[in-house]
Amino acid sequence: MVTSNPNQNDLNLDGPQANGDVTKTWTQQFGSNARDEARALTTGSDGSIYIAGSSWGDLDGQSNGGGSDAFLTKYDADGNQAWTRLLGTSSAQRTDEWGSGLTTGSDGSIYITGYTEGDLDGQENSGLNDAFLSKYDSNGNQEWTELLGTTKNDMAVALTTGSDGSIYIAGRTWGDLDGQSNSGDSDVFLTKYGPDGNQKWTQLLGSTTSALAKALTTGSDGSIYIAGMTWGDLDGQENSGGSGSDAFLSKYDPDGSKEWSQLFGTTREDSAFALTTGTDGAIYIAGRTWGDLDGQSNNGNTFDAFLSKYEPDGNKDWTQLLGTTSVDIAHALTTGKDGSIYIAGHTTGNLDGQENSGGDDAFLTKYNADGTKDWTQLLGTPSTDVAHALTTGSDGSIYIAGCTGGDLDGESNSGKDDAFLTKFEVTGSTTQSGSPTDGGYLSLSGNNSEPFEYVVIEDSPSLSIEGEITISSWIYRSDNAGDDWRNLYDIPDAHLFEFDPSGGFNWRAENNNIDFNINGPVIQLEEWVHVAATMSKNADESGGFTADVFVNGQLANRQLNSVNVETGVRDVDSDLYLGILWSQQHNPDAWAGGIDDFKIWNTALTSEQIAALYDKSDSVARDSLVAEYKFNTLTDDIIIDSSGHENHGRLVGGEIINPINSGDSYLNLDYSLTSNTTGDPLTQLAVLGDPVDHSNRYTLDITAESLKDGFDIEAADITISFDPKLFNNISISDIKIGDDMPIANAVSIDNESGTIRLAAASLSDLSAGTSISAERALASIALDFDESQLETITRDQIGSLDGNPLAFSITANSDETIFSRQFDDGTGLFNREIQTLGDLGGSISVDGTDVTLYEAMINLEEQGDGLVLGTNRVIGSDQSFTNLIRTGDTVTATSEWLNVGNTDSNNIQVTGIANANAYLESHSFVDNKNSLVSGSFIEGEFVKDARESTTLTADIKITGAAGNVVDLSDGILKLQADGSNRTFTNTEGSSNLITYQGDLNYDGRVSMKDLAYLNAGAARQQTSSQNTTGQDQDGNGVVDASVAHDVDADFNGKIDLADLSVLDADWGKSLHDGDQNFVGSGDVSWNELDSQGTTGDAAWDNDSFKNQNAIEASSDYVSSLEAPGTSGVIGADGNEDANDNDMQGDVFQDPLSLS
Repeated sequence: MVTSNPNQNDLNLDGPQANGDVTKTWTQQFGSNARDEARALTTGSDGSIYIAGSSWGDLDGQSNGGGSDAFLTKYDADGNQAWTRLLGTSSAQRTDEWGSGLTTGSDGSIYITGYTEGDLDGQENSGLNDAFLSKYDSNGNQEWTELLGTTKNDMAVALTTGSDGSIYIAGRTWGDLDGQSNSGDSDVFLTKYGPDGNQKWTQLLGSTTSALAKALTTGSDGSIYIAGMTWGDLDGQENSGGSGSDAFLSKYDPDGSKEWSQLFGTTREDSAFALTTGTDGAIYIAGRTWGDLDGQSNNGNTFDAFLSKYEPDGNKDWTQLLGTTSVDIAHALTTGKDGSIYIAGHTTGNLDGQENSGGDDAFLTKYNADGTKDWTQLLGTPSTDVAHALTTGSDGSIYIAGCTGGDLDGESNSGKDDAFLTKFEVTGSTTQSGSPTDGGYLSLSGNNSEPFEYVVIEDSPSLSIEGEITISSWIYRSDNAGDDWRNLYDIPDAHLFEFDPSGGFNWRAENNNIDFNINGPVIQLEEWVHVAATMSKNADESGGFTADVFVNGQLANRQLNSVNVETGVRDVDSDLYLGILWSQQHNPDAWAGGIDDFKIWNTALTSEQIAALYDKSDSVARDSLVAEYKFNTLTDDIIIDSSGHENHGRLVGGEIINPINSGDSYLNLDYSLTSNTTGDPLTQLAVLGDPVDHSNRYTLDITAESLKDGFDIEAADITISFDPKLFNNISISDIKIGDDMPIANAVSIDNESGTIRLAAASLSDLSAGTSISAERALASIALDFDESQLETITRDQIGSLDGNPLAFSITANSDETIFSRQFDDGTGLFNREIQTLGDLGGSISVDGTDVTLYEAMINLEEQGDGLVLGTNRVIGSDQSFTNLIRTGDTVTATSEWLNVGNTDSNNIQVTGIANANAYLESHSFVDNKNSLVSGSFIEGEFVKDARESTTLTADIKITGAAGNVVDLSDGILKLQADGSNRTFTNTEGSSNLITYQGDLNYDGRVSMKDLAYLNAGAARQQTSSQNTTGQDQDGNGVVDASVAHDVDADFNGKIDLADLSVLDADWGKSLHDGDQNFVGSGDVSWNELDSQGTTGDAAWDNDSFKNQNAIEASSDYVSSLEAPGTSGVIGADGNEDANDNDMQGDVFQDPLSLS
């Protein structure tokens, strides 16, 4: 991964500068030794990034089923890869699957679409290509797959999620799909599915010529927009003419009713490839045009990228072209959190003053909603680099993905094209300003599916308010997606404060608004605003209550006598929730933006006091203040209530922006995990695997230090939280408290929830312990890992356990953690100032050494194409390497094996395994290297630098009869190292057609030509040498280097008349049985005969076999005279039986001479 300097803008911008800076944060390049390309992106509900596409190799340890497989990979926002899944048919089918679309479901599930040639996940293919839709959970577990198709080609290329949680899939079909009649050639299709995979409906859209969909998006009103291209007139819209296509945009209701279609283009070729919905509800469409589109001049006589904006009613606002004099094509769109539009694709020119790196470069360009361009960034290598996908992260970052043929941003290419994923951080224009109260503030993403983000404050007597109340808060609205409401706070069954999609707000009771419901004006996005609400008892004799709402210190609305005369606001025993509507968890109207200085009084403040709050005055009385959340500090997810009532909150998700840390952390706690064997602090630890001693125990050491100048720690009350699933139960005897604090020791252990609370104090002036200033040991806890639970945790390819690193959280009771400092009180005697941590207004800082847990494992991985068989032809003018191998031969091949595990592999042994048509006869390692060093964990990070590989040479005996196929990817050998029960079977290798033992010219037939090849081999053979390896029938030595093995029929190391018996046994036999047909074609195709690998190792020249196939398919072909099945043919031995020692018979021989 490559990370840029976060303080440096790495762009060379042309034209107007962006409102904020853009910084390339990192690039990840990944792939197999074959071709890999990313086609789609989406953002998960947890902020993760999902990328999908197609791979022709074994990707991230996942085995390819043959051809191309679809892949799905998960990354976190820091660029760390979580997992990869391949989606494909079985190796027996060897069909292709393409991943082309991704979306995130309303429940956080991930949906991937594409198309397949085979039977996928138990679903039967309808004919040619079928569209597929698969659902995964966020852990990579597949839930279901659905195929959609006709007997013709059906391809899905795009996905979107409806506002009701439905999934929409689009593409093209050549058939009558789901009972819908095709218009002619290929039609666009749009299909709706429920989250459970049940299909709702399908709609076709087309003309008498071809039409295809390329993109989908969901509008802010829940409508579905589909875009692509057509070569005909669509929905009454007339094609612009010429031989090219026009782009189209169509709008559908969620029930499948079409509202309108818009066709647009030039007389040249115009295609739409991408769609997105703007924050203002507009629809943006992008693609390519060869002409002057919408009055915009093309930059050259080739493709320009275009971006057009449409309103929901189908009216076009504007079009912008983006291009050079070379080819420029847009493939992807996304909307930034500030409403900006990002467009990506590829260019072969110098776009917007950015210099091309060579070939195609990927580009990323930012536009404002009015069509003005901010900046362009090129991303490339000297090879081909194309951006196919964009998404916006939950933090506003922009992610771009595609494929590269080079080493992008310092990453190494794995073979051919690699997939890549790059993160750009966009700041300034999307990041809200600092807190209006000069401190930290709460930031929530607005995610309406789990995991939710909110603050929960437990019910308490001081918060059980009846009658009068005041609510006050600073707010920042950063998003208003679709029809989403946004909830500031909720007390279930009591009252809440919510914003409608337009930005106006309601302060209301939850009992169906019976008590009160008062509206407020629209609050603009992207700015801090102060809002307040009061419920005050009427002073006149009429009784009742008045509800008021305020914006920026001014009265915005009033509702007189709005509630029950006796009640005011109702008192309920419910927790208070900030940022979520807890009573509506299926769609919790999650807050998107910032919250700061949230306060509650159990009385109604005056309008003057509300104005003072807006002015940030300290004059407002605090005697009735029952809750105050400044969000200035955060300690282990605890939100401090500074009202004095200790109504502390707990942060669930979200984050505190700009917390006040420097100079305000008065207590520092540190922890480290040490081994009882070595006593050294650990940064990584093998807890599973063959070499691990499960009797080892470990110690968690905790230290404390005072950071408050002049103050020492007199007493501490802390809680340590741990993952209870990782450890056996902790007992009192496992805990030791340091001798600095021997007074009032107390410990509480909850093994179910995973918490240990301990208290300790010193009486230093009574010589009982020592108050703590500098870092001192506070406590130690003996820990024993629960191996049975560890075994259930997912491990990645390098053995790292899911959930790494191991960390502990520590909180302090601010009322029971005591500080003191000595001073002279004026009497000449010493005194002490006693303060709690809460009194000091300080927080704690926790520094810990996290530990990476892993399974010690040997993992040997076959590299490249694996074992590649074939015959090196020596005799003849067309010396070549052919795929064909003769039955009975012993063929030598090599493969490279890499130790990709985290443990050295010593004394690797190789054994053969069953194969239908061959077996392992012998083997050796090059340079006898059968022990391999692995990578290792260093300071918690896995370092690959030391990994070693070795080359295995295998001699493989061919046992199958002619017409069978040796498929080495079925496995023929396995490796195992000392000290490990794991075995590693080869899964790579070639498929080779077995021909007859007597087929010496490898054309699939035994005939007169093979006699000529045998004779040529005899001519090449030398029979005199000082170092003979054998004797011929005359006693002469045979030089083994001169023997052409490819024509040694009986494999005895010399060419002699004994070879004739082999030819006689196979005489006249042929593998060819018609045009383009041969025995064994069901197991290996013509293409596979020529090339199966992609690195060059598995490429053969089979011209002899191809030419003979064509010869035997011709109508005038005549087979050998004495062939199996012929009759009336007298052989050299005088009878009509074929293949019975006819080669050297003399029945026809008689000395003849010329007269």
